[in-house]
Amino acid sequence: VPDTPEAAAIEPRFRMDRLADAVVRLLDQVFADPAVINVGGAQWMDEASAHLLARFTSTASERPWAIVVTRRGDEEGFVPSEGRVFKLMELTDEESEELVIEATKATPLRPHEIEAVVARGGGNPLFLDEILRVVRETGSTDELPDSLGTVVSAGIDALPPLTRRVLRYCSVFGRSFRIATVQRILTEDDLDLDAGTRQLLSEFLEPAGEGRLRFRTAMVRDVAYDGLSFKRRKEIHLRAAAAIEEEAAGHADESADQLAMHYAVGGDAERTWHYARIAAEKARRAFANTEAATQYERVLEAVRRVPGVPDSDRSAVWAQLGDVREQSGLLDGAIDAYRRAYRLVADDPVAQGEMLLKRALARWRAAQYTTALSDTTRARRLVESVGSKEAAGLAARASAFSAHIKQRQEKPQEALRRANAALEEAIAVGELSAQARAYSVVGWAHLVMGMDGAQQLTEEAFNLYEELDDLVGQQQMSNNLGVIAYFDGNWSAALEYYERSLEGSRLLGNVVDVGTAEANIGEVL
Repeated sequence: VPDTPEAAAIEPRFRMDRLADAVVRLLDQVFADPAVINVGGAQWMDEASAHLLARFTSTASERPWAIVVTRRGDEEGFVPSEGRVFKLMELTDEESEELVIEATKATPLRPHEIEAVVARGGGNPLFLDEILRVVRETGSTDELPDSLGTVVSAGIDALPPLTRRVLRYCSVFGRSFRIATVQRILTEDDLDLDAGTRQLLSEFLEPAGEGRLRFRTAMVRDVAYDGLSFKRRKEIHLRAAAAIEEEAAGHADESADQLAMHYAVGGDAERTWHYARIAAEKARRAFANTEAATQYERVLEAVRRVPGVPDSDRSAVWAQLGDVREQSGLLDGAIDAYRRAYRLVADDPVAQGEMLLKRALARWRAAQYTTALSDTTRARRLVESVGSKEAAGLAARASAFSAHIKQRQEKPQEALRRANAALEEAIAVGELSAQARAYSVVGWAHLVMGMDGAQQLTEEAFNLYEELDDLVGQQQMSNNLGVIAYFDGNWSAALEYYERSLEGSRLLGNVVDVGTAEANIGEVL
């Protein structure tokens, strides 16, 4: 749905948490009575959903909710950070033997046959079940399969040829798929996923909602997919993409993530370049930064094979990749992406300067203050001889940022010197963001060095942030003004500023600063 003014005001890095809070408030109303919430196959969960559930489960102990999560593996998808963990271990030989005896009551196995089945099963109940199925079908334990994959592969190979082809075509669409979409490419080869075929494939596929099927396990899908030659695989991926586009009827961008994957595997670089960029932007808007990074990486891989793409466009994609990595806290990866973006715009000093400032921000977040300062200095030098207003504005922003870094290093005299120089540059070219940052640093330096004018200077910064409609700057300056008033003994003014900071923090969705503002108000009271 479109943003409301309140939703749009939330700072991007807090949006996922505030969304989760809204969902929890909603479910508080939905689940008036105790409830059990089951999350199956959590290893497949995407980043945005995993973040939502992490927030959700952290509140469950305060509510009459039991959340049950089942998963394979240790790291992918959603991994709860708290709660009781039951790790299913391998079956013991005694437990396996009991299962074998129970499963073969109708046609009992001899002791040495039971021993062979148990040994081959290796304590894996799914593999054991598949071995027993083979034994029931063949009536013998002479040729037991070596692995679960072997069993699955044998089962697929035993299908009628046309049915087997249908299953392999389905595997191209992933773990789950729409029947109608698969049917489009099957029809081209006189194949059909009709009720009879689905019945034959019921051992491998199961319903997944209206008009959808899914593979019963990831292994079944992978084995079916591996049975396609690389040439055939590419061909079917391209046909799958064409079917999705045709079905979308002018709304193909809504399926951009699927189309990017199909065209990438199919080897169509131009369409991969087109759809992966759209998919990346969709993921960014959903604050699914890991997914966005994957799509940008796909774009950059594809663009190597697309002729005529300007270096400036390639640089923009690297910069976007850097942005989503930076927002995910992958600061080393962000720095690398900005470095690559910088190299691609060697003939544009202003664009290079912008990349250096982005890199400086990532290094500042990583507490690499010396190298961050070096990047701001390089950015200034790059544009010194350009002579444009844009270049002068960038130089002013670089100077103001260098002052901010010195503030973070708690070097007020050096911060003040740099901020005053930045202020002079910024006023000369009308660069408001640099002015605001410089005034904030000057105000801080005056406060910690015991100089007059800290309040007036900080108010100047607040007014500029207000003119820029920068809520983050307004909230920070409100807090600083509260601190100044507090140390001046003007507690009524301190309360007013802290309450303004509190309101700003709530608008931004910054619960940590909400807590800080409430603590400051409590201290004054």
